[in-house]
Amino acid sequence: MKANRNQLYSPFSTNSILYIDMYGNLKRLYCPFKVIAKVNIDPFNKGDIVMVEAVKVTPDYRDIYIINGRGYYIIYFRLI
Repeated sequence: MKANRNQLYSPFSTNSILYIDMYGNLKRLYCPFKVIAKVNIDPFNKGDIVMVEAVKVTPDYRDIYIINGRGYYIIYFRLI
């Protein structure tokens, strides 16, 4: 089972994300990039602008942003 999980992680990029722009085009955004906090999440306050260093996937398949060396779920942030 562990070998299968490692194979799953191999195609993921840790230095970029894909997003859909306002025109419906698929775009790639490379790290570092800025995001804004949507909620208060220690140590950030709602509205703080922070830099994403990397993008990772947790063992339970959730996307996280690496900010200041710590992982945060992407749902707490919005691209700017």
